[in-house]
Amino acid sequence: MKKVVVFGAAGLVGSHLVDKFIEDGFKKDEIIAFDNLDWGKREYISDNATFVLGDITNKKEVEEVMKNTDAAFILSAVTRIPYSLEYPNKTIMVNVTGVLNILESAKKNLENGRNTKIIFASSGSVYGEPIHLPITEEHPLNPKNLYGWTKVMGEQLCRYYYEMFKISSICLRYSSIYGPRSSSDTVIPSFILNAIKGEPLIIKGDGTQKRQFSYVKDIVEGTSLAYKSDIEHDVFNINGGYTSLASIQEIAELVKTNVDNKNTNEVRIIKEEQRKGDITHPELAISIDKAKKRLGYEPKVNLPEGILKVEEWYKRRVEKFSRLI
Repeated sequence: MKKVVVFGAAGLVGSHLVDKFIEDGFKKDEIIAFDNLDWGKREYISDNATFVLGDITNKKEVEEVMKNTDAAFILSAVTRIPYSLEYPNKTIMVNVTGVLNILESAKKNLENGRNTKIIFASSGSVYGEPIHLPITEEHPLNPKNLYGWTKVMGEQLCRYYYEMFKISSICLRYSSIYGPRSSSDTVIPSFILNAIKGEPLIIKGDGTQKRQFSYVKDIVEGTSLAYKSDIEHDVFNINGGYTSLASIQEIAELVKTNVDNKNTNEVRIIKEEQRKGDITHPELAISIDKAKKRLGYEPKVNLPEGILKVEEWYKRRVEKFSRLI
């Protein structure tokens, strides 16, 4: 019997990945959806998966859910840069010690004759300020914030456990993910939610910085392809591709223009001071050529289409909440 465990299953990528496994024919007892619900929501996890309330910093809980698994997806993480600045110990416990607990459990599985494949959710943040464009997987790693450094450490742990114990692992460097179930404090969802309510769209910095925005189902597809591949260990950039490259100002204007709301004409765009730890380079073009060639990855959802999907989701949420008050 095939069996996978998704750590961080109540989050954006994790919950959609669980849905993907269900669509692919996995049964309820073959999908372990593990989360402590600190950031994610229980309602995002399908009832067609087995939910386990737990924490990746708890070694015993991790060992229990890792038994007899064919693959483990490490999506649990402290991702908010301001939070990591304020709570560095907690960030390292989750993003580094948590990964170590999972790898140690995979090592125990290997000793019992089962090689649990590890898919580790890394980030384009590992690159820091780019030295050259486009950024390939060979670009030097020099993060600007603790979150990025913890992702470097997670990748290095995966590499060590592969080289020392032959535990299969693939590290995926995601970039600026958005979609239904996105946290409302990330760029695109916050713009959309504020536009729906007729409130200002707040840009951190001057808005000219260009980033690659990645629709969650494209990210999940790339993650699934990595899982299905016969690659034992490697690192891949996974994002929305060059066509998803847009400035924060462009995103704000796109949302302001396209979000259907009676108050849209009143919506203002406000610029505030850049956050500490943010990358300031005007353009982050991260190549996915390697993933296209080795995994067959190809993002499908363009920015306008993705923004519309998020808008529709948030409108349903706002209407649902409005009916309750």
